[in-house]
Amino acid sequence: MSQNTQVVQAAFATIRWEITRIFALSAPEHRQVAQPETSDRRARRRAKSVAWALGGALLFVGCNVYDSSLLDSSALASGGADGGGVPVVAGSGADANAGAGSNPGGGADTSAGGIGLAGADNAGDSSGGTAGSGAGTAGSLSTAGSMSGGGSGGLAGGSPGGATGTLSLIDDMETADANIPAIDGRQGFWSVANDGTVGGKQTPSPTVVMSLIPGGRGTSLSAFHTTAMGFTKTGALIGVDLNRKGTVRQTYDASAYNAVHFWIRVETGSPTAVHFSILDKHTDPGGALCCISITPMNCAGGGSAANGLCYDHFGTDLPPATTQWVEQTVTFAALSQVGWGENSVTALDAAHVFGIQLNWLSPAMDLWIDDISFVRK
Repeated sequence: MSQNTQVVQAAFATIRWEITRIFALSAPEHRQVAQPETSDRRARRRAKSVAWALGGALLFVGCNVYDSSLLDSSALASGGADGGGVPVVAGSGADANAGAGSNPGGGADTSAGGIGLAGADNAGDSSGGTAGSGAGTAGSLSTAGSMSGGGSGGLAGGSPGGATGTLSLIDDMETADANIPAIDGRQGFWSVANDGTVGGKQTPSPTVVMSLIPGGRGTSLSAFHTTAMGFTKTGALIGVDLNRKGTVRQTYDASAYNAVHFWIRVETGSPTAVHFSILDKHTDPGGALCCISITPMNCAGGGSAANGLCYDHFGTDLPPATTQWVEQTVTFAALSQVGWGENSVTALDAAHVFGIQLNWLSPAMDLWIDDISFVRK
């Protein structure tokens, strides 16, 4: 499919979305407070975190070669409308900062691609995004931070994770395209990626657009809806870059915040296990510090083996998603590495983050994400 054809398709998708959006209905929103974590659950969570991290490091093995026959599952969809058009951003895999280890062809080399880079190199310019709807309000916050620190969540001002500040909107998903609004110095776009299993399908692809919420969610009419099926290796993900224009990825200073707030739900019959992570310069190859692999040596951009392996991102397992919209706040303090990356850091470098990711290890997923924001200190 040519780049021009993809851009035209994206334009028509946007028009259809806007027309349908006018007739969207509203429905009451549902809220749920995170529950305390027992010692048994904590032990299971820690064991599962190892699988999350190892799966993340291997997610894009063999996905650096574009194959038009795998358009819906390829981790490298080409094309895009630079200069502010609707970007074609399906997949990530082969980012300019990732490299392909000793296997440039994208074979079964564990150093290929990179989970930490969600977004296609040739994706559109995020500068065309709209201004968004402002910084949002403090609202009531439940907290995923209780997964590592105990506690039962609660309202703003009383959550154990410390998420008591006002919100700085990252994206309310109320425009059809994948670009995030230019708020507080952020620019970037959403993307999807997967392990490239032959026959696997992930939506939206190849063009990432937002979806109307059936019946709405309060005043929210649309959200990021992704489905995945048939990914039998290490699953799939969605991600958003916070400071990216076209192919140029830079870090974003999130030191003014202490948490990320969003709404999440899954469709009936979908798996419910989702992992949340933030990519910083110590764990993402774009930081030119860590190595994609050490045997054979592959340190992207001049990284050093002394800084450990990439992709052991700071993250946490979210409470099991439900079929109702649930409000979640993940505190920076709740994020941790598994440790296999052997990076010489002990906490998220909030002043130098590349983006946010949600991934899953199951072959299938039917996930909705809406109204994602940073929480101010």
